[in-house]
Amino acid sequence: MLHLLKYLLVSVIVVISLVNTIAQNDNKKAIELKNYFWNECSNDFKVTEIPKKWKDKPAVIIARSFEKYYKKRRVGGLEFFDYKHYRIKMQSKKALEDYAEFSFPESKTFGGYSLKFYAGYKIIKPNGKNIEVSLNDAVVTEMKVNRYQLNMLKLAIPNLEIGDIVDFYIAEQKYIPPVDKYYSFDPSIKTLVAAYPIMKQKITFAVERKCYLNAKSLNGAPDFVKQKKGDTDVYVLEDGDRENYEDANWMYPYRQLPTVKFKAVYAKGTITYSSLFLGQQGQLKSKVTQNEVVEFVNAYLKEYAAAGAFFYKKFRKRFKGRTDKEEMAKEIYYQLRNNYIIAYVESYVQSGKNQNQNYNNYRFVSILKYVYDQFGIKNKVIVGVPRNISNIEDIILENEIICALKVNDDFVVGDFDNYSIFGAHPYLLEGTEVYEFKDKWMVKTNSLPVSKATDNNITKQLNLTIIDLDKDESIAEINSIFSGHHKKLYQNQLLDFYDYKNEEAIKYKMVEYSNPSKKKLHRTYTQKKEAYIDEVQQKKMDYLKDITELNYELKIKEVKDFVLIEHGRHHSKPELEFTYKVNFEGLIKKAGNDYLVNIGKLIDQQINVEKEELERDYDIYMPYPRSYNYKINFNIPAGYKVEGVENLIVNTKTDFGGFVSEAKINADKLIVETKKLYTTNFVAKENWDTMKTFLKAAEDFNDKNILLKAIK
Repeated sequence: MLHLLKYLLVSVIVVISLVNTIAQNDNKKAIELKNYFWNECSNDFKVTEIPKKWKDKPAVIIARSFEKYYKKRRVGGLEFFDYKHYRIKMQSKKALEDYAEFSFPESKTFGGYSLKFYAGYKIIKPNGKNIEVSLNDAVVTEMKVNRYQLNMLKLAIPNLEIGDIVDFYIAEQKYIPPVDKYYSFDPSIKTLVAAYPIMKQKITFAVERKCYLNAKSLNGAPDFVKQKKGDTDVYVLEDGDRENYEDANWMYPYRQLPTVKFKAVYAKGTITYSSLFLGQQGQLKSKVTQNEVVEFVNAYLKEYAAAGAFFYKKFRKRFKGRTDKEEMAKEIYYQLRNNYIIAYVESYVQSGKNQNQNYNNYRFVSILKYVYDQFGIKNKVIVGVPRNISNIEDIILENEIICALKVNDDFVVGDFDNYSIFGAHPYLLEGTEVYEFKDKWMVKTNSLPVSKATDNNITKQLNLTIIDLDKDESIAEINSIFSGHHKKLYQNQLLDFYDYKNEEAIKYKMVEYSNPSKKKLHRTYTQKKEAYIDEVQQKKMDYLKDITELNYELKIKEVKDFVLIEHGRHHSKPELEFTYKVNFEGLIKKAGNDYLVNIGKLIDQQINVEKEELERDYDIYMPYPRSYNYKINFNIPAGYKVEGVENLIVNTKTDFGGFVSEAKINADKLIVETKKLYTTNFVAKENWDTMKTFLKAAEDFNDKNILLKAIK
């Protein structure tokens, strides 16, 4: 017994000693970093004066730097250091609001990985006094950072005033366990323009000789320059005197602002793994050839061939003897969606995870292609880069690529999840140049078509009845139909696994997740399911309330009677359709003995062409062509007539879209119908004035009123 107590005492002493050592090391590192950022910093971070040309700006970024260091640890594994440092002059109340809080992640250790974060924040007063802000009062919030679920620490900054300079840093130190062959670090993509002007900025990354480096500068950004720092190769990009960027609707910053992309891969030795765009160790690679893209795709096709063979074996008996290749292609798609995705959704639900998981697009494309090939269904691989990032010739990172299939020279498929349908494809590839595989090793450049405005449609019918004119209360029954690219957001929020489970189970003979014969386990399953459904139903109603309040800019008293009519998960019935009821306040204003009804609000809030957007500096990149149809059936209260119907008639059409509205009285109803469409996904900035005409017409319609006049 004494021996055991002695052993336990020694163990406790060892643990306490280890904890103290770790704490001391962390404290030592924190002191080192504070000295590095605030004493050993470059002269750019000692400047206090700003150029006169920016004296009227809300704030000026005096200096900012981003540093990344990739190292091999002596004891095995890797180290990654990611430093961010800012120095900013406060010149307005807006700037004070923007920097009233300081957030940084909390350290965490998991699965052999260790993430440690160090931060510092100080205020430099106009008289030169430095005030370091204590981080001890930071409070914890939850947020996802770098794919890991980390706690975020949030700190309110006290006594910040116009004329102050804030100087803060966040340093991340990541320990990575020993790797077998290689480790691919997270890629980075940054614009060299910010919301405030930038006097000086620098991006630095240092690597050991066994690292592969990819980097590319776009849209006028300067190139990285190789330098020596002791025995280490350091790549530095220096830039400055950048005007601020005014945020604008339909803007893709990476396409239009100076931007840099870079990534590092560490390898124990020389590797030729072709699904990574690698150059020579220790040398910067800034171009990816078409042949490298071909190798990239074929590496994935080869990697998932075994999975493809597995599913082909499962499907072979079901589709044996079928000759209609087009119908087979569609049915195989849904069969694979069920087997690859749907079959696992309930396990996510039961374990408390999000049912809408991120799926490996390359894997799905590879498996689908393998199965199609075995059944003799004509298909081609398509590879592109999302149009919000860059053209395909500017690719430098493998994670930029989107993979899809062209099936029977007609359909492009490549957007896979719980709700995707045959023919669904990534809208960010529409109108882009892509590589289309003629066979395994031959490709040609092709341009994907852009969908039509009518393909991506929202149709809403709203039946409005006034409950009480004097209390400004009304109720609306809303029927909503979403098609094309519009659907995804609403499906993710309003569609649930149990809304379509029975249909999938019958069609594809799914095995029940819970076995009723195992009573205790089945009872637990049932309890979890019921609690989950109750929670989901409440979330649906909360979402409907929030989105309706946002769309109509009205006070929502109650949302009720939600009914899902079509889930939109099959090409034969591709629309998502649902109905619900909502009680409004804010539509009615008393005008003497009469009442004004803001009928224009009921077509959803329209784009507000702000003063700063009267002139456009950037081309207009919209997500996709789209259309909106609204029909309002307004039940005229007994004893009243409607005046001002003629003001609801609008007809504004341009080459890039239009807004049209019609209105009429039919018995005791006012019927208003509007149509708005965007005919393209791109408009050059030179045509902004033309586009504004229909945007302004729709915006003005939001303010349209009718007069309810008492019948004498």
